[in-house]
Amino acid sequence: MEADFIHENAVSAAQAAAKGYHGVLRIGYTAAAAYEAVPRVIAAYRQRYPLVELELLEMVSTEQIVALRQQRLDLGVLRPVPIKAPLRSHCLLRESLVVAVPQSHPLALCDRIALSDCDGVPFIGFDLRNAPYFNSMVEEILHHAHVAPRFVQRATQTHAVVAMVAAGLGLALVPETCTRIRMENLAFKPLREPPAVGPEVHLCWNRESDSPADQPFRGNRQARAAGAWPGRTPLSQAATHCAAAARTQLRPARLAR
Repeated sequence: MEADFIHENAVSAAQAAAKGYHGVLRIGYTAAAAYEAVPRVIAAYRQRYPLVELELLEMVSTEQIVALRQQRLDLGVLRPVPIKAPLRSHCLLRESLVVAVPQSHPLALCDRIALSDCDGVPFIGFDLRNAPYFNSMVEEILHHAHVAPRFVQRATQTHAVVAMVAAGLGLALVPETCTRIRMENLAFKPLREPPAVGPEVHLCWNRESDSPADQPFRGNRQARAAGAWPGRTPLSQAATHCAAAARTQLRPARLAR
């Protein structure tokens, strides 16, 4: 099935290149999504539609939702937040939570960290207003484990949270993709008993826009209902959906005189 997607878009790319098609695809993304999902999706997409201009806009998830409703974005790569019609979303990536800990902290010597180790210790949380998804997830996990850390700072972006950890201000629960961040005095440790729920990255679009991006997603849902697909879209297929979103915006390029 994935080979069919790749073949289909290889043919489309060749036809687009032969005709000199070009266009613009506006993609919003969160800073955390830039660690893994965005680079892989964009790299695959550019291989298939090299003449399409990509306009990448960093926004928090809630800002992307507003921009998608106003059709100022074609696609959003974001954390799952409540949406209403005409917006739709599909899961691209699921990951685990890990503990960010100062390298100088005694817990940095452990192979794994238990949630109970966070009880009563200084902790960096996520901002309730600007990072509601992570704020809710982290605090619910801590509450369920009967763990009450001492919140000393809060931030919106994951890289800001881990920077405060590296500064020695406390521990934090962050998505696993943050392990790609390199700072002095910073370590990441897996949880001894990982929670059943972990962070997700979603692709979101407006079904009332001119983009036909909904069509490949509808096909995927039908295939999953028949048992042919897993519960999420592999990143290797995400470029297919981006390609579909751009097709209505492609126009023949003018010949240079």
